[in-house]
Amino acid sequence: MVKNAILLLILFHALIFIPIPEAHGYGFMIFMDLISCSSIFRKIFFAEQPTLEPTYIIMGLFSLLNKITLTSTLFLSKWKRIIRIMGLLFIILSWSCLFFNYTTFDVITLIIILSSIPFLMYFARVLYLISKE
Repeated sequence: MVKNAILLLILFHALIFIPIPEAHGYGFMIFMDLISCSSIFRKIFFAEQPTLEPTYIIMGLFSLLNKITLTSTLFLSKWKRIIRIMGLLFIILSWSCLFFNYTTFDVITLIIILSSIPFLMYFARVLYLISKE
């Protein structure tokens, strides 16, 4: 039951609808994972300036890190509880970086809040299931 909830949590986190100012549009959180990784890759190997602001790069790295840690707990048996808690910490950090980046209440904040409702519900469910284990 915990495995299914973790998979749905990762899916709902990847489908949070966010604004991407450098692209002048909107996208899903999974795009931020890919864009931040490619931006860091170009900065390290080709010495190019990153195309994103540092807050978006950090948010994308936290997002990618939580997906990796939570997915690895599906296959591990040792240290599973500690790694799950770390993954949940990273997932809420990436969401809070996104949410607190837009402090004014406008349409963008409303879109983020409405698309985050399933994610936040499953976040609470995973916390409950982990505490019951």
